[in-house]
Amino acid sequence: MILAIKLPNDISDRVLTFPFLHALYRYLEESLDEDESLIIHLISLQKGIDVLNLLPFKAFYHELEDEDIKTIFSIHRACMNFKIEGLDVFISTTESFVDASIGKNFSAKTRAGFAIGKNSWFLNKKISLNEEKHFSQQVFDLIKVVTDDVVPIKNVYSRNLSPFFSDYGEKPYLVINLDVVEGQFNYEWKEFIELFENKKIILLTQDFEVDLQKSELESFVGELSPKNEYEVFVLDSHIDFAKLVTYAACFITHDSYLSYISAYCGAYTFLLNRRTHNKSKAPAHFLGETKYFDLRERSQYAKAFDTMYTYIEDKTKVEADD
Repeated sequence: MILAIKLPNDISDRVLTFPFLHALYRYLEESLDEDESLIIHLISLQKGIDVLNLLPFKAFYHELEDEDIKTIFSIHRACMNFKIEGLDVFISTTESFVDASIGKNFSAKTRAGFAIGKNSWFLNKKISLNEEKHFSQQVFDLIKVVTDDVVPIKNVYSRNLSPFFSDYGEKPYLVINLDVVEGQFNYEWKEFIELFENKKIILLTQDFEVDLQKSELESFVGELSPKNEYEVFVLDSHIDFAKLVTYAACFITHDSYLSYISAYCGAYTFLLNRRTHNKSKAPAHFLGETKYFDLRERSQYAKAFDTMYTYIEDKTKVEADD
């Protein structure tokens, strides 16, 4: 069977489709005859496409640029450059009219997606979209494209990753994603970090362009007391990021797509929300536990930082003793 799937453009949404991709792969691998093979093509925007390398199965990846997805004509031109032939099933995981048209460009026998408005023009198998469900569960309903069986949604995790630091067992560390307010790192992080002694703390930020991250982070480290060990991490690879957080004591972040990657990799994640929170798109069905705090409520500040402090002290002490 040859299968192609158009994944969401947003990186967070893309990672939230992973429980569906795991289940789909597992079901097809188990149900195909011995003489049949499964070939999967994953179609995604180029930005953040490397997160697909975290999936534990083989697939072909096809990159799209922003201009490719503007109209059904631009996506047609892009599809002509992909080496996808003999397509049996195409599935769109989005609500996009343009995405729904992709299967027709490849003459897919089954062209499936959500039953939304004009998308039906291009689809011959339509699945109802239940907007009351969590986003992962909405996408998971697309499993009905290949089976009428009841397939349970399970917590999933990434492929095995080698550690970013080989001595992580002897030197446990925590990772903090610093957010920026009016061009400066949020002052709250400095106050929080100063609570610790003799910790290894890895600092990163997604709020500066890649070529500025190292200098901005090093400048911030220069303002911290030397009672901890600090390293800066430039966010130029989601695979290296995944290796970093997988073996960390914890990952602390503001609202960020990075929390989805860390949860998928099995990391313990503290998610500090400062904006309106869409619970239907929170990290879900991943191996890693995510502890969520709504910092829009001032009463949550003390609870959040006390909880993180206690967890880090306990976690690093246990790992150090081990």
